[in-house]
Amino acid sequence: GLLGAYNLINDSFFSDLNSDISFHKIENKFCVRPAQIKFSNEENGLLKGTIEAIRFYGNYYMYDVNINQQKIMVAQSQQIKQVSDVVYIEFDI
Repeated sequence: GLLGAYNLINDSFFSDLNSDISFHKIENKFCVRPAQIKFSNEENGLLKGTIEAIRFYGNYYMYDVNINQQKIMVAQSQQIKQVSDVVYIEFDI
């Protein structure tokens, strides 16, 4: 089994992306660690979402981002965003 936080992201999220996705796949979902996702500007961002929650875990912040009705967790070392902010994400692969 997997230890620690991870996202199971539907492969349909990646169907429109012209990118080589090298994440571990479980059936029709990709396993992506929150640290493999980062916030981006609108021009570089692959997916657009809204921050629903922020939690502090001692040395990092965990953001819950709603993208197309799916919650995606994003780990960041600083609190650079706020709840309800519209954000763009990209995958750090």
